[in-house]
Amino acid sequence: MKADRSWSLFLGGCVALRVLVPLVVLAAAPTKLPLAPHYTYAPLAGDSYGFYHALANLYAAAPVVFDGWIGIASLVLLACFGIAGELVRRSGLTWLAASLWLLGASLVLGVFVHDMADSGAGVIGWPLIWAFATLPLPILRLATTPDHAFAFGLAVSLAANGFTVVATAIVGRRLSGRRSVGLLAAALLASWPLWTSLVAGSQAWGNGQWNVDTGLALYTEPVSTALVAAALLLLTDDRLGATAAVVAGLVLGFSTAVKLTDGLIGAAITAVVALRDGVTRGALVALGGLISLPVLLGYWSHGYASDFEGVAAPPGGRYQWRFVHENLISSTIFTPWMLVVLLPLAVIGAASIRDRFGRALLVLPIAVTVAAYATYYWTVQHPRFFYVVMPAVFILQAAGAVRVARSAQRREPVPESVAEREPGSLDERSVVARGKAAP
Repeated sequence: MKADRSWSLFLGGCVALRVLVPLVVLAAAPTKLPLAPHYTYAPLAGDSYGFYHALANLYAAAPVVFDGWIGIASLVLLACFGIAGELVRRSGLTWLAASLWLLGASLVLGVFVHDMADSGAGVIGWPLIWAFATLPLPILRLATTPDHAFAFGLAVSLAANGFTVVATAIVGRRLSGRRSVGLLAAALLASWPLWTSLVAGSQAWGNGQWNVDTGLALYTEPVSTALVAAALLLLTDDRLGATAAVVAGLVLGFSTAVKLTDGLIGAAITAVVALRDGVTRGALVALGGLISLPVLLGYWSHGYASDFEGVAAPPGGRYQWRFVHENLISSTIFTPWMLVVLLPLAVIGAASIRDRFGRALLVLPIAVTVAAYATYYWTVQHPRFFYVVMPAVFILQAAGAVRVARSAQRREPVPESVAEREPGSLDERSVVARGKAAP
């Protein structure tokens, strides 16, 4: 169909824009390009030192940890969980089989990360992904230098950003019932690195936030955002089954190992699923989330539990009400002007999404993330903390923009008919269901 082709072409263009912008900046370095900050290539900077050392420590720990009885016990454990999972799968409980297989791997990884040396990385999720991505280096007997590791880490970050653009478009289309909302949300996310400075000024590039967003800094944000977007993609599919619910919980749980406060998002989403689909379905999402708990607990003593991010905490602690005002007025990206650009249309968009489940899936992650960081001491220096919910913000903003544009085309807005909405949308299904129930 022509509409499907147009959708694919436009979405492909958005993905290309999101991926190519940092690549062009990297290729042109140290020349400064318009709408982008000055960039000089450095494989490691800031927190990426800790993540890289965690990657190196993982490689160093593998032959030590898995040598001898621990290695044998790990193989036996994986075999037992694998056999149990296969037996369960044959009985038709695919969701339980997947849970058993992944739990076995999680238990082994939990022991592994517990016994590795300290690295300075606050979390282990991103170093684990980065380590798996760079496996070709040790397999080919090549040195895992920062330069070599940078190429693999950047590839993962760019892939994560590209996937997030696609997921944003699909989730936006599903929840609003309009292709235009999905495509506009994807376009806003894809072009976000280019227009932040136009609204917030060049200060938006401060503290390396632009590099973090585009993936050049090799921080956790691209992967963290992609994992949350993947969960939303699964949970907005009307064909959601038990296995998909467990997988959605799994990605939310692992995203917590990538960024600790993603656990709050996972808890909020699980509550929404339980209210909409029942306690059983919510419990399946929670079960998937808990599978990553051994990894989180295994690394806990190496992470933020024993480190105040390398900086002494202010008197009174890291969380204080007095920081709310400073975080609100002094953010380098989410300035008053940026909030004016983002929030009014997002509020209209939230009101225009008639399915309460869909609205809650977008609004609650934003709410819990803002609540988590509004009183946090370092939020003013790191607006990147909010990147994880930008896909949800742009979906709401796109829905609001489309609603305003449609209202402007007619003097008296009239209720939208089912025929105006995309077949299979959440809103259409609720209208059809009400029609069938009518006498």
